[in-house]
Amino acid sequence: MNSTPSRLCHKCPSFTFIYIPCPNVKVHSHKYVCAACDAFHSWAPSPETIQNHQNRQNQIDVALQNPKLSDFERRFLESVYEKRHLSPKQKAMFDKIMAVN
Repeated sequence: MNSTPSRLCHKCPSFTFIYIPCPNVKVHSHKYVCAACDAFHSWAPSPETIQNHQNRQNQIDVALQNPKLSDFERRFLESVYEKRHLSPKQKAMFDKIMAVN
């Protein structure tokens, strides 16, 4: 994921950011810093995080096709579709719904 942030730097009027690798950070593979003032802008998710999110979205897409989903299950799956990370409770509920469907 090498998409550049589309926001203005919070310290200067620059829109240009540098994508810097962070090999010693487990959760994030890269960070974005302002090219003009070197201010930290944001973290970029690791490839593993991106893949896990895509896999979960694929599972949700399949599950949403099941007409036996309850309204609660359907709303829950729709609510976590775009979330990159789930809380422990959300993960437990997601796993429970996936085990049944």
